[in-house]
Amino acid sequence: KALGSINTREKFEAKRLESGLAEITREWVAEEGPLQILVNGLPFTVTLRTPGEDRKLVLGLLFAEGLMEGLKDIVSSKEELPAGGAQVWSVTLKKPVDAGKLSNRSLASTSSCGLCGKTQWEPPAALVMPAPCGGEFDAASLTHCFEEMNARQELFGRTGGCHAAAVFSR
Repeated sequence: KALGSINTREKFEAKRLESGLAEITREWVAEEGPLQILVNGLPFTVTLRTPGEDRKLVLGLLFAEGLMEGLKDIVSSKEELPAGGAQVWSVTLKKPVDAGKLSNRSLASTSSCGLCGKTQWEPPAALVMPAPCGGEFDAASLTHCFEEMNARQELFGRTGGCHAAAVFSR
């Protein structure tokens, strides 16, 4: 099917390989489509994503890229009319953004933490301020966080083929 037209309301025929044998099955397929991001009216990036949480994805990526420090930096964020098949999100920030910083990628953008595609390595600590929690998470707490996240990922449970991110506090 065409990009962006596959959804999770129907199953598609697939071949599953188990124990060296291929069997015909019906599988859910996660929808994916292009998303263009504009910052202060300038093109920032295009990424493929599963539609549904576009605003969170856009703002999280701008935060991870260091273009904003928090929600207080935003004048507006809105979904625009699709441009040639891509959804468009436009974010206006209070401060001007250097056009060179917007185009400082050598690879395609991904819906990740923002490190992929950079032209120079920056440690994650330089991008995100650590929370002042005064301690570390133990293994049981991390396991609980993953269990909570997985419980909220209905689409991943159905398709096994989408990503997610979460923020937890103590």
